[in-house]
Amino acid sequence: MLAPPEGKEAQHVKSPEARLTRGGEELRMEVKTATSPPDSKTWNKHATEANGQVKSASKPGEIIFDWTQIDVRAPGSSFPDQASIERFINGRLTKDRLRSIRYFEIIWTDVDGKIVVTSRTRATDGTVGPVTSVKR
Repeated sequence: MLAPPEGKEAQHVKSPEARLTRGGEELRMEVKTATSPPDSKTWNKHATEANGQVKSASKPGEIIFDWTQIDVRAPGSSFPDQASIERFINGRLTKDRLRSIRYFEIIWTDVDGKIVVTSRTRATDGTVGPVTSVKR
């Protein structure tokens, strides 16, 4: 884990939560955890903020959204099923959006109580792969 910025000047500075290495490349990771049913306005904002935190480190990075502790099908959720979660990632991580992000993942629980990892990856050349969902 990375140490947060220190001192009075760093009071409003946000930085990524972790440093990691994949394939010899140093990356930054930002994790956001849901405490209530996810709505699109809030989570679009979280994606933008996470991207800014990664960009501030001048390294490519990863965004992880953990929605495992809430029911994505609850009233107020904008993401009641796998298709809506896949559409969200597909619309956020594109060729021209979140360009400093190499991997974007949402971890959530399906109706059967299974953990599902829905993700999209950007190659080092900038191309973006398909959205995938894997039950764990």
